[in-house]
Amino acid sequence: MNGNTTNDENFYGEIRDPLLGDIRLYRYEMEIINTITFQRLRGLCQLPGCEYVYPAMTHTRFSHCLGVLGMTDKIIRFSNLKLSNKDVRLLRIIALLHDIEEPPFFNAVLHEPIITPELIHKIREQKIKNIFEECRNKKVVIPVSSHDVLGVMSGKHKIYLKSIIDCEIGANRLDYLQRDSYFCGVKYGYVDDRIFSSFVIQNNKLLLKSEFIPIANNIFHNLLQMKISVYDHKVVRSYLTLIRDGFRQRYKNIRDVETIFEMTDDEFLQTLDSKIKSKIHRRKLPKLVYELNTLQLKNPEITNDLDNVMKKNISLLTKHIANKTQLNNEDILIEPIELKKIGDADPLYVRFKRKSWEETTTRSTQTYTLDELKNHSKNTQEWSLYFYNQWRVFIFCNVGENWDIKKIDRIRDLVSDECEKVFGFLKHGNHNETNFPDFNIINNKMNNSGRKQLHIKIFEQNNLSKEILKTLYIHGSSSTTFIQEKQNISRTSASLILNQLEKSNLVTKIRAGKSVKFEIVPIVKNILGEYIISTPIN
Repeated sequence: MNGNTTNDENFYGEIRDPLLGDIRLYRYEMEIINTITFQRLRGLCQLPGCEYVYPAMTHTRFSHCLGVLGMTDKIIRFSNLKLSNKDVRLLRIIALLHDIEEPPFFNAVLHEPIITPELIHKIREQKIKNIFEECRNKKVVIPVSSHDVLGVMSGKHKIYLKSIIDCEIGANRLDYLQRDSYFCGVKYGYVDDRIFSSFVIQNNKLLLKSEFIPIANNIFHNLLQMKISVYDHKVVRSYLTLIRDGFRQRYKNIRDVETIFEMTDDEFLQTLDSKIKSKIHRRKLPKLVYELNTLQLKNPEITNDLDNVMKKNISLLTKHIANKTQLNNEDILIEPIELKKIGDADPLYVRFKRKSWEETTTRSTQTYTLDELKNHSKNTQEWSLYFYNQWRVFIFCNVGENWDIKKIDRIRDLVSDECEKVFGFLKHGNHNETNFPDFNIINNKMNNSGRKQLHIKIFEQNNLSKEILKTLYIHGSSSTTFIQEKQNISRTSASLILNQLEKSNLVTKIRAGKSVKFEIVPIVKNILGEYIISTPIN
């Protein structure tokens, strides 16, 4: 054990946790936990909706906040952060209170337009001040002020303290990865204990030592798997879609919305329409009728465009699908899901010393964000998957009381046919125009972006036939003599063409028949003789 240690005699008590063992608490931390505001977290499920797929997944925000405190304590004790005693006390309180402003069913309502970042900040400030006031009335002395706590949580002061909890592999993520996987019974929760000694603070930034990148990589992999298979399970998303629909019906002005931040999950459910409550209690959830599988879009602009276009056109798309399927608008529920990286988090910097990842011989310390690192590092390219923007769509349909399987299948076929016309270009790369101009703009943008990325410069040659390219690709460098005889080009140019074809990954070689499927599209000819390789021909 090294770094910041604390005398056990200073602790007032402990709480037993199934994952972390005994979580040690100071007296004032115990009093914070016993406030009315903090106790509300007992009534907030950590992952509402997941219990409909994983029955044991009923743990609460209360246990998660205690877990984040336990994780933070581990980082403090095992990393050589050299924090002052006041910073340690401040950090522990922030760990306890990091989710204090969460509303019921946060994963259904938190990103609704009416719940703005300004509102969240206002609620957080009110709740933290209420906690400090309640402790003060009990004559409990807290060694830091509410102003100090809010300053760090808002990112205005001591950014490195906030990063210990909220960075991409901070205490918050480390706890919910372990806790969520434990209670749903999957094996994605393993965290190597060495990660707790991997952090250092430099120039007001939290840094990850470069030698711990493989451990971080494993954490990212597990987080992504949890996101895809647990958090965004189709039944979970169906449940949350129903909750969101009820929220939109009931809460239409900001004054009403503010009241939900004082509620538990059960109290919030009681405020919803009786039909929605009945569906939830009888588990009559909307049926999935169309799914656009997860896409990996390497262009962040495209992902942002898709998200904005869906928000703008969701009502129009709902009416269109309802009209084609002869259903009511309220029976069609569209759920777009945007996965930016693995979720929102503060950036974490990686520290390199001596020989850098750029294979230079510099001895100075270098720091890069994880996002920058995946673009440049030859040693970490395998985690680029976890940083690509991803996007998917679920479309659900409310099922009537007398619907049978055949009717559901018929609706599913009708919805699928219409959705293919709208989203087909995302799946298949076709150029078909849709009835939605905004989607057509994205279609054209993707095609243009793709063509620019596949731009191939072939030197010394202005007219290569498809047959010449096929021969070159099938036989490789051994065919360059033949190419030289048929086409007056150098061996160097032939090798360059071969390398470009192999890198494009859009040329399909069928080894048995030695046939190649691709299309070569000439553009404006210039001195360089430029060509574009497009999508393979089926």
